[in-house]
Amino acid sequence: MPNSSAPQHQLHKTLLRVLLACGLVALFATIMHWSEAAPQLMDLIIPPSVVAICFTLAAILHRHPQSRPVVFGLFIATCALAITIPAWACSWSAFQQPDIRLIDIYPPITSMLLVLLILVLAISPTRTAWRWGVLIWLANAVPVIGYLLAHPAELWTPRGKDMLISFGPVFLFLVLVVPYLRRFSSRLRLLQNQFEVTKAMVERDPLTELYNRRGADRLMNESVNADAPLAVLLLDIDHFKSINDNHGHDIGDAVLRDVASRILHNLRPDNYAARWGGEEFLIILNTDDETLLTAIANRLHKAIQQVPFEIAGKITASIGGAILKRGESINELLKEADRALYKAKDQGRDCVVIDPANNTGS
Repeated sequence: MPNSSAPQHQLHKTLLRVLLACGLVALFATIMHWSEAAPQLMDLIIPPSVVAICFTLAAILHRHPQSRPVVFGLFIATCALAITIPAWACSWSAFQQPDIRLIDIYPPITSMLLVLLILVLAISPTRTAWRWGVLIWLANAVPVIGYLLAHPAELWTPRGKDMLISFGPVFLFLVLVVPYLRRFSSRLRLLQNQFEVTKAMVERDPLTELYNRRGADRLMNESVNADAPLAVLLLDIDHFKSINDNHGHDIGDAVLRDVASRILHNLRPDNYAARWGGEEFLIILNTDDETLLTAIANRLHKAIQQVPFEIAGKITASIGGAILKRGESINELLKEADRALYKAKDQGRDCVVIDPANNTGS
């Protein structure tokens, strides 16, 4: 069954990676600016501050996963300030000093604005995303586009046109496309979850919640296709008809569920159990060791035999097992296990037989 906490865990991992990636990018920018001959004061302060904040937030998120909403808000605010301050500072300087051009002093952070907008629109709740996205865009677009429109000579330079397109049509494209992609992704996840639920229902027995024949066939075929060792046990509840006749079908169903539970509690996670039909169960094991197969069969036999069932009392089971031989088909394997099961019944029931030629009583 799908895990409902998986999306939240994925969001946690995504935000942690984004924080670390942003911190590394800011660290690269810090080293680059410190290597310049005459860096601006703003370039010496903002990138290292972003490095410290991102790594601190990553550490907090790692230790306190429940702080994700607060950490995300602080991260967005940090990035927004880191790109908004240069937009206003550079535009103001260019307005005040005619010999300075915005296209020359504005740092190459347009791509960071677009990345930030994508993160906000993709990760935040829808209403919050629109609010943050528009606010961040306006805070950066107003000074930059306002300056460029007031200075056509700079607007029609390659850098000016690039800035205008980034702050205008590209933002509109993001606003239109990213929410659509979010809805598409959400619907895709919903369909995937529904598929997993449907697949589980198709391959599960509704009474015992074990695999049914369809599920068991798939598991055995996967083992054969992977050239993995394979063995099976067929377990049949002795005199099950008399349980139904004497106690009713409700008690019979309860016995089947209890037997299924006992089987599962005595198997490893990489082994499987299925309700093969009626009162018969199939256990699928990834082994070709006859000694191990016999030990597991005896363990299951004792688990059913030793503890009486409520109302129905003591119940026993007959078990037959077989190991897949090289070149043998699954049908041949099941026939061998079935012959072993019938041999166990011929020997008086309540016993284990592994392979028609070699048996172990219990």
